[in-house]
Amino acid sequence: MEYTALHRLLNRPPGPIDDDLLNAAIEARLGETDDLDWKRQLPERKGLGDADSSYLHDIAAFANGRGGVIVYGVNEKNRFATGRTHAGDWSEGLERSLTQIPASHLHPPVLGVQTFPFGPDDLRAVAVVVPASVDRPHLIGSATTGFRARVRNGADSTWMSERDLEAAYRGRAAERQNASDALDRLYADAIMWAAPAERAWGVAVARPRLPVELRSKPDRKETADIIGAAGGIGKRMAKDYYHPLKSVNEHHLRPGLRRWIARNQASAATPWLHAYASVHFDGSVTLTAALGGHHGVNNTVWQPHEFQSWRLETLVCDLFGLVKAAADRFGGYEYDVRLGIAWESAERLLMAGRDNFGYPYTDGSVPLAAYTPVEATVDTDTDEAGMKTQAREFATDCINQGGLEQLTAFDPDARSDMR
Repeated sequence: MEYTALHRLLNRPPGPIDDDLLNAAIEARLGETDDLDWKRQLPERKGLGDADSSYLHDIAAFANGRGGVIVYGVNEKNRFATGRTHAGDWSEGLERSLTQIPASHLHPPVLGVQTFPFGPDDLRAVAVVVPASVDRPHLIGSATTGFRARVRNGADSTWMSERDLEAAYRGRAAERQNASDALDRLYADAIMWAAPAERAWGVAVARPRLPVELRSKPDRKETADIIGAAGGIGKRMAKDYYHPLKSVNEHHLRPGLRRWIARNQASAATPWLHAYASVHFDGSVTLTAALGGHHGVNNTVWQPHEFQSWRLETLVCDLFGLVKAAADRFGGYEYDVRLGIAWESAERLLMAGRDNFGYPYTDGSVPLAAYTPVEATVDTDTDEAGMKTQAREFATDCINQGGLEQLTAFDPDARSDMR
């Protein structure tokens, strides 16, 4: 579901961008604002990325503000919508250019631009949604021609002044610090579910780089659907392994402070399988799961400070599943993620890999007095294959810290000793 200026100005909840929404906007004679622009015709694909391209200027102006939506296929008078018109021919090539040009021709790139074509072939409309950005100001130009930045001023756009640019750069630094502080708070909150004095726990959190704007908080069913979808995504990344989200109960969610909490449903007899998850109303997610002291085949019992690397990998899978499912529900095209291990003992953490015969081994492992949390920014404007690629890279960083090179759970030919 989307939430754009059209939804806001019509006082509607998040929903699709379609004929009903546009017709309601025209009937209400909505006027252009700093986050809404009406256009009659789609731009030509040729020259779309040129420095004087009106499309590039419009995208930069929205991204340098609070984001916005451009709707092609609308007649307007004095900037107020008066009716619909055919926006022009639509093709995969034009769609690709509209979404990729902002990422390749603006500095820094504007990511997450989406297109929504709708309507009959003879009255087609296209909405281009530009997300807000923490990386503003976004500049147009090159090192040889010089860089400049556009910004919306009500229904118009103009060049940013030197003072505007200075304020934008200060704002960028402040927002990044705020985002870092918010991630710290989220991590500290998630670690409260762990019992690090008893065994090593994995603590994974993720937060949209820009908080999402919601008109209504998700209910229990919506949140259960997010966690269920996340479990499916994570499971498809590593099919033959036990996943932390299998241990949480998404069907009996409990309310928390601006969040829903999925508590552990694994039995007290299997504390090494305990896990907790939460979905916050700003789009953030957390997943805390026991790692150490697990049981394997042939009555193998690992020490509280020991665990096999695949357990950390499946935590990564489920974290990225939560990120993707939450982004699909809330919006938010980039997420900051962090994964750490909580452990309170003099024993050093030990992560076990697998030898060439598939048996666990620790000879190549590096004992850790402490585990440094791993962080990354995840692009959710991709499919499951794209999420898996990012998850693999992140998981590799996670196990490298323990002295291991090869992933286990992501290997389709590897088998777990605990189904």
